[in-house]
Amino acid sequence: MRVSVLLMMSPAILAAAACGGRVAKPVLVESALDARLSCEHLKGEFENNRKRLAELQGEKKESSRNNAGFLVASPLFLDTQGAFKEEAEALVRRNERLTSLMTERNCAPPPAPVP
Repeated sequence: MRVSVLLMMSPAILAAAACGGRVAKPVLVESALDARLSCEHLKGEFENNRKRLAELQGEKKESSRNNAGFLVASPLFLDTQGAFKEEAEALVRRNERLTSLMTERNCAPPPAPVP
């Protein structure tokens, strides 16, 4: 009886364990549209990337708290994929590219980040 219950619950446990992390979706450093972007477009994308970086930092903090709680319940739920880090690094590289494009086109530099 115990074995059959355990066998029936195994797929559910494995499915739940697969939800622990998320797949990274990093932005591309260079885009085919870069040559067409105006100074305003470059600045807007730069600001959007900066906001996304702040969101990722908040998600990472929340994930760390969740991982600590799940560690007690089940190590299967830990987010070990590093999606936050990969996405954040890609956003930083993209913003470096955007800054370079702004310099080449004599655009106003992006504003300094607000602390």
